[in-house]
Amino acid sequence: MGDLSKRLNMELAGYRSLLTKTARAMPFRETPASYQEALEALDERWGDPAFWQVIQRNDSAVTGYYLLAALDHRIDELGELAKVSPDQAVYLDIFARTFWMGLVITVVCLLLAYPLAYLLANLPARQSNLLMILVLLPFWTSILVRVAAWIVLLQSGGLINGALLKMGLIDEPLQLVFNRTGVYIAMVHILLPFMILPIYSVMKNILPSSMRAAVSLGCHPFASF
Repeated sequence: MGDLSKRLNMELAGYRSLLTKTARAMPFRETPASYQEALEALDERWGDPAFWQVIQRNDSAVTGYYLLAALDHRIDELGELAKVSPDQAVYLDIFARTFWMGLVITVVCLLLAYPLAYLLANLPARQSNLLMILVLLPFWTSILVRVAAWIVLLQSGGLINGALLKMGLIDEPLQLVFNRTGVYIAMVHILLPFMILPIYSVMKNILPSSMRAAVSLGCHPFASF
C-alpha cells in the first residue's frame, strides 16, 4: 500500500490520503449493492474520473512516466500527451544549459590545449619535462581544494577583483563566482590536462621530419602542418 500510494501520488496529489482512508475502511461490513456508490460514499474523490485514469495509466509494469517527466511532458486528464505547466518545466532547460556549457568548456579547452601540446611535443626534453610537470601539477591537488581556491580568487573581495580595482580597469568588483563565469573558469582549469595529454601523446609520435619532407615536396606549409 505504501509503494502504491507513493507511486500514484506522484501523478495526482491527494492519492496517498485517499488510499489510506479507503484501506482503513476495508473490508466493507456488508457487500454493497454497488461498489462505485460505496466508494463514492466513503470519499467523493472516487467519483472523479481523474483518479481512475491514473490507475489505468499505471496498469502495466512499464510506464512512460519518468521519461515524459524528464522531457517536461505528462499524460493529462484526457489521457493525451501534454506539456507540464511552465513553473514545473525545468528538465529541458537544464539539459540545454548543461550541453551548451559542456560545448563551450570543450572548445575553450581545445583552444588552450592544442598550442600547449604542440609546444610540449617540440621543445627539448629538459624544457618539455618541466612544462609537463606544470601540466600534471593539478592532479596532485584535490578538486575540492582547487574549487575553494577559485572561490577565494574570484570573489568580490578576492585577488583578481582587487588587482583590477587597483589598476583602475574596473570601478566596482565583477561578479565572477557563483555564476556561469565561475563555472567556466573552474571547469576549464580542472579539465584542461585531460585535453592536453591525449593531444600531446599523438603529436609526440609524429616525426618532425614528416613536415619538412612535405614542404620539400611542394606542399603548402599550412597543409603540411
